[in-house]
Amino acid sequence: MSDNIHPDIVMQCKKQDKEAQYSFFVFYKDEMFTSLYRLLGNKDDATDALQHGFVTAFQQISNYQLCLPLKKWLKDIMISEILSKIQKRFSLSINERYESTYRPIKKTITGDAIEQIILSLRAAERYCFLLYKVEHYSFEKIAEWLNTTPTICKNLNQVAQIRIKEQLNATTLNFIEN
Repeated sequence: MSDNIHPDIVMQCKKQDKEAQYSFFVFYKDEMFTSLYRLLGNKDDATDALQHGFVTAFQQISNYQLCLPLKKWLKDIMISEILSKIQKRFSLSINERYESTYRPIKKTITGDAIEQIILSLRAAERYCFLLYKVEHYSFEKIAEWLNTTPTICKNLNQVAQIRIKEQLNATTLNFIEN
C-alpha cells in the first residue's frame, strides 16, 4: 500500500463526493485508528476520535494542497482533534505525583505486553512519548498542542522511557526467575 491515496480521490472529496470520502476513509482508517488508540489507550475513545477526526478532515479538505503529504496532514488533524479535548486533563496530570500503575505482565515480552506497559504510563508521559518516539513529532509541536513548553515535553518523554525500561527489566527478570 502506498503512503497516499490517489489525487483524483482527494479532488472528489473536495467536491463532497460521498463515494470518494468513503474510499478516503477506508484507505486511512486503520493507520489513524492505531495512532489514536496508542494515545488514548481505549478502543471506544479511539473510535470516537477517529470519527470526529474524519469529519473535521472532510470539513477542512478544501484547504488541503496536493503538494503537501496527505497522510501527515490527516494525522495532524486527528491528533489535534484529540489533544485539544484533553488539554485540561493533561495540564492536571503534569502536576500529579506518579503512583505506580504497574500491572503484572505475562512471562514473555510480547507486543501486547509492551502495549500494556505503555498504557500504564500517566497520560502526559504517554502522549509525549508516543508523539515523539512513534509519531515523530517535534517537542515544539507537541508542546504547542498540549499548551506547555518543549522542555516539559522532553522531561515527560524521558520519564516515560525510564518507566518503560524499568517495567521491561522487571518483566524480563520475572521471566528469567520463573
